This record gives sequence, C-alpha cells and structure tokens, in this order.
Amino acid sequence: MKIFKKFLFIIAGSLILLSLAACSGRKTTDAPLEAIFPKDSTGVFVVDYSDESQIENFKNLIARFPEIDTEFKDQFTKGFIDGFNSGANESGFSGEDISQLFKGEWKIGAAVVLQEDGSEVGLVSKNSEDIEIYIAARFSESDKLRDLINKLVEKKLGHWGDAKYEEDDGIDYWTNEKENFYVAFYGDLFFMTTSKERRDAAIKRIESGEGFNKNEKFALKANNLASKNLGYVFVDAKFFSDFYGKLFEAIDKSLVEQIAGMGDVFAFWSAEADGFRIASSTAFDQESEVAKKMLPDEDYKVGLIDKINGDGVFLYFENAGSGGQADYLIKMLESDIAKGYAGDDSKVDYSGGMFKKFTSFLQKIKVLLDSPVAFVMSDSGAMLPTISLYFQLEEKNTGEAKNLITDLDEYVDKLIVEADKMEKEAGGNPGVLKKSIEVTGGGGLRKLYVDWTAFSESEKSLFSGQVPGFDFTTTKVELYYGLTGDNVFVLAFHPDFPDFYGKNLLSQNKDYQEAIAKLGDIYGFSVSYIRIDVALKFAERLLNFYVAGGLAPEEMMTSYDLYGRRFVGTIKYMVGSSIFKDGVVDQSFFARIEKVSE
Repeated sequence: MKIFKKFLFIIAGSLILLSLAACSGRKTTDAPLEAIFPKDSTGVFVVDYSDESQIENFKNLIARFPEIDTEFKDQFTKGFIDGFNSGANESGFSGEDISQLFKGEWKIGAAVVLQEDGSEVGLVSKNSEDIEIYIAARFSESDKLRDLINKLVEKKLGHWGDAKYEEDDGIDYWTNEKENFYVAFYGDLFFMTTSKERRDAAIKRIESGEGFNKNEKFALKANNLASKNLGYVFVDAKFFSDFYGKLFEAIDKSLVEQIAGMGDVFAFWSAEADGFRIASSTAFDQESEVAKKMLPDEDYKVGLIDKINGDGVFLYFENAGSGGQADYLIKMLESDIAKGYAGDDSKVDYSGGMFKKFTSFLQKIKVLLDSPVAFVMSDSGAMLPTISLYFQLEEKNTGEAKNLITDLDEYVDKLIVEADKMEKEAGGNPGVLKKSIEVTGGGGLRKLYVDWTAFSESEKSLFSGQVPGFDFTTTKVELYYGLTGDNVFVLAFHPDFPDFYGKNLLSQNKDYQEAIAKLGDIYGFSVSYIRIDVALKFAERLLNFYVAGGLAPEEMMTSYDLYGRRFVGTIKYMVGSSIFKDGVVDQSFFARIEKVSE
C-alpha cells in the first residue's frame, strides 16, 4: 500500500511539473551552447564551468592556495562593485546582480565569423556587415538571468533601454535595431548578435543542433585533446590567411609567407587532480615556406639539455631555433612602415642611426638566432643568480660564430682599457678587469672577470661597506663567452662555468624528470621548465640578507611569507613542451599545485 501511494505521489508531482512547464509556454532545449554559433565560425572562445569533475578539481586546486586576509578580499570585492555601480550611473543596478549568476554551473562563449567577400577583411573592415559576432551563455540559474534582463530593461541601461520585447513560440526576444542589438532567450540558452537574420539563423541551429558543434575540424581536435575542460579557443586558418595576410602585406609582401602555411588553432585549459593544464594544437601546410623555415624535422628533440648543469636550476628554456624569424624581423625593421615610425628627421635617424645599427647587429647574430638555443637561470648560493645562453651550432656555421667572437674580443679589450683608464684617473691600480682563456668542453672560452686583488685597500673597504654584513670582494664576477669543443656557443654570467658545463646534467635530474612525465608524449623541439620553489628559496635568502642588513623593513618578511612562500609557492613547478608531427604542432603546459605547509 505504501509503495502504491508513493507511486501515485511521483505521478502527481510529474503531472504538476509538466503543467507548469506548459503554462509557462517556454521552449526548452538540450542543444549545446556551440550550436548557437555558425558551423564555419572563424574564431570561438568559451569559458566552461559546467562539468562536475572539472568543477571539483578546480575547487580542490584553488583550496590549496592560502586565504588572503579578509580585509584585502573585502576591499577588492568592494572596489569591483563600486566601479560597476559607478558605470551604471547610480541606477540601482549592482555588481551583486551579476555575481548571483555565477553561483551555479555556467558556460559562456563568443564567436566571430569573418566574411570573405569585400575588399577589406573582417576585423579591419569598416563595414559591420563584413563580420558576424555572437555572444552566448547558459546558466543553471537561468531564472536569475531573466530577472537581471528585466532589471536592465526597467533601468533603461545601455542598449536595453530602447530594446523592444516580444515572445514568440516560447522564445523571448529583445530588439534594438538602431544599435544592431538582437537578443534571444531559448530555454536556458541566451545569446546576442548583430542582425535579425543572424538571430533567426541561430534559432534554427539550436533547434537542429547543427552549429559550430558540428564543425568537423573543431570536433576532431576537441575529441583528440580534451573531452572535458574549463574552456577553449578555436581559430580557423582563414583568420591567418585573410586578416594577418593583409596586415603583413602592408609591411612587406614577402612576410605573407610567414603565416600562409598556418592552419587551424585549438587550445584548451583544464583542471586535473594535481594541477592545471593548457594544451594546444596548430596545423601547418608542410609544403609552405613557414613550415620549412620555422619548424624542425619531426624527429627533432631538444639536445642542449644533455649538456646543461642542473644544480639549482629554477628557469630553463630550450627551442630548436627561430626558424628564420630573424630574417622577418630585419625585413620589418627595414620596411617603409618602420621608416615612417622612425622619421627621416627624427632623433632615431633611420638612415644611419639606431634602426640601422640594430639590423646590422641582428645580421651578425643571425647564425645564433637560427640555431637551437637554451636559456638557463640557477641559484649558485651567491647574491646573484647565474644566467647562461647556449647555442648549438652546425659545423658549417662555426666560422660565422668565430667572427662574432672576434668582434666581442675587440669590444671586451676596449672595455678593459677603459676600466684601467678610469682606475688610473681615480688613483687606483690597473688590472681590476681582466680576460683569460678557459678550456671548456674541449674548446676555449673567454673569461672576463673582476680581479678583486687588484683594487686598493681603500677601494676594497668601500665595496665591503656598501651592504652591511656583506663583502662584495668575496663574490666572483665572471662572464664567459666563446665556442666549446662540441660547437656550443656560450654566453654565461656564471662563476666557475667550466667546472659545471656537461656535468650533473639537468636531463638526469629527478625533479625535472618528474615534471616532464606530466607532459606524456608531448616532448619535442621546445621545452620550458620553471621551479617556483627553488626560485623562492633564492628570493627568501636575498630578502633575509637585506632585512638583516637594514636595507628592507622586517614587515617585508611577513608579506613574503604569505604572498611569496605560501601563495606563489603553492605552484611547485611549471613545465611545457612542443612536438611537430604530421604537419601539426602540439603543445602542452602543466602547473603543479601543492598546498604549502604553514
């Protein structure tokens, strides 16, 4: 009997809900947000807070960050709301009205369609008909959105003030023809666009479910890369060929090839159990000049990392090279547009001044820019971090590198002469700045260094008293440059660099290997690695030194502990890499999030 009564109760409740829905007369839809956008949309941007697993991961990750003091949060929130209210002309409309929408699940997106007809293209067109724009949203708190719209109309805010409302076949419409403002509310799907025709077309796509969600190129990338995410961006190839093609053509027609081979771009961001991920995919025409020049062979992987010392590294970046980017930069600097910015009569003096000197400099170092390069910063325990640049040269390019070394030698020799001159004029001793040759990796690197023993006792005393409790004369100041025996051009501000080169390799470092493992198969021609915890230890040691020496207030340590060690330190590391395969560049970036102990 109880079961029968319960069954009757369920039926009655269902009938009541159905009757209420029928009375409301509003249509409902299960169509995805993307159905609103045209199938051939040029660009789509979406922020998604509707997937339960993503929301849970996101909340758990955010919870690992420490609470910033309440006063700070209150002031930030108050500032946002006050600014919004001020923009609303004291109409009674509040930022709180908007914040209510985001308490549940939601998804917001925008799409752009560039037209291919007309003399001008899309975003640079003076004719608004040459570009379609859509803004769409779906809120679980859709009734609150309807209340918000009613308030906007009532308060006559913006385009809503002159918008005419009508309900047709269970769909709500708002129209302001004068401002090209066309809005619709279909079930829990809300969107706006710039013409009635486009709005009507979007309604048809919602009902058929045949919109951007059926774009084959987008669907393929979305399925392959991320079925669940917190948002994404998609850009069709025609954006690069049409918009950037015309833009570059205005600078130099030869620059058009820079983007001619670029295909579709898809990128997404997601929340995982232990961190945040950003991934992307960019297609290229492998026969295009841009692919041939910019991209390495498909089997190329970073190699300099097998020569780089891993002690104390907190920043590492390696790339296969600029791929001819220096040529394009030089062309841009030599273009009529660049000359126009400089001005023939300006202080820049394009014909014989800064621009010309800079382009000449780029020509000299182009052999380096087009070679595999690595940039490294590390903590050696000293007051200053080490900074090193590595360029892996082909044997055929070593001649140009040697010419560059000769130029550097001439500059350094002049610098030493000037230093000796200044010391002599000041009553000091020559030889405070010296140069030597140090064998490194089978080759000879030049070492430019400060010889503290050459300074007079009065000068040493002066250096020692600059910072309380610290003697600068105990710090090695050494700059290395030159070519190793394995054809690596080095420029390194790194004490005792020859003792570190090729030893205790970063590639064998367990922390680095753990980070790289988060990228899976995405490990190829470009790698970036940032150890936040190591960088913060260096910063903390430096800050402690300044506080102890009276150069910084003690309060800075309290601020550092909260905002530095605990807040920024929640990001343990960030790592990213790129691969090139089958005409597609795939990239992955991951940030490890860990709660820092109190």
